[in-house]
Amino acid sequence: MAYIELNHVSFMYPDAKMPALNDISLTVRRGEFVVLLGPSGCGKSTLLKLLKPSIEPHGKLEGERLLEGKSIDLLENEHEIGFVFQDPDNQVVADDVIHELVFGLENICLPTVEMRNRVAEMVHFLGVEHVLSRKMHELSGGQKQQLNVASILLMQPQILLLDEPTSQLDPVSARDFLDLLVRLNEEFGMTIILAEHRLEDVISLADQVLAMKEGQIVESGSPKEVMRRLWQSSYQPFVPTSPALALSLNVQTSNVPLTIKEGRAWLQQHFNKFEPRLVPTEHDQGEELVKLRDVFFQYDNEQPILQRFSLSLHKSELYALVGGNGSGKTTVLKIMMGLLKPQRGNMFLHNQKIKNETIRRND
Repeated sequence: MAYIELNHVSFMYPDAKMPALNDISLTVRRGEFVVLLGPSGCGKSTLLKLLKPSIEPHGKLEGERLLEGKSIDLLENEHEIGFVFQDPDNQVVADDVIHELVFGLENICLPTVEMRNRVAEMVHFLGVEHVLSRKMHELSGGQKQQLNVASILLMQPQILLLDEPTSQLDPVSARDFLDLLVRLNEEFGMTIILAEHRLEDVISLADQVLAMKEGQIVESGSPKEVMRRLWQSSYQPFVPTSPALALSLNVQTSNVPLTIKEGRAWLQQHFNKFEPRLVPTEHDQGEELVKLRDVFFQYDNEQPILQRFSLSLHKSELYALVGGNGSGKTTVLKIMMGLLKPQRGNMFLHNQKIKNETIRRND
């Protein structure tokens, strides 16, 4: 029996010319891990929101939505369905971390002792003890997302709906977060429906993959089946690296690799002499445009975010600023844009020192 079932569901936002969802039908079994993929605007977020009545968007809805054979509209304990938004600021309701974590528990009138036990266990499990005394507005986007997930999991939902939850997380935190989803799914039997653009790490976790286009489900099935069909369609760019490599070589195989480990084994099986090589590239460094030298920045009553930070940016070059959540990436960008002023150190634009002034956008 289907756990979640949608029958011919269509939805149109007010004043919209086209429906956001058009005749959607799907079934999800209890304990399944489902991945939604598709371009922005295809209806993934709308579909997820329609599975939780309290955040259901306003508009014209047609069709049937069932949970264990009953209408979702009749659900009594809606906290059994958790929802994690893509933008963490859309889910923040309190000024400080502790109140943010216990907000949902207070709303279901959980005893104080039980609240403390749940919070202590969850904080230790996610490793966020170091932010408990901070204000929410002081946290990075990734840290806010981690706390949003924690606040939802504290409610102990049976169904977890996630709208691109890793978009604000660094690669290490994203991997830890996905490992957490795997544990929730495999050990606790939680039903998970995840809309995501980062498919490299999530596609191998899925029991079922749904590909959406213009408000419709165009492909559904197991990950390997869907990847094969997507490769032969306009959705080829959505196919992750490992299956894309195998499918691009036109080798007749029924076992499409989904992970790097499977991809290596597949290459060894079909190409015994395959030896990957790195081809070095060289280019001349262009004119220095922006330079930060010995920059220091500290938010109120917190540990310094930047200490003796130096960076040079050159013309016609592409840079990737990487690091863990809260390491200072956003702070650096805001300083370069003039949205924050360095408390010590210097900034130069075209070799001219900037005196704590906003850098003009056209520069």
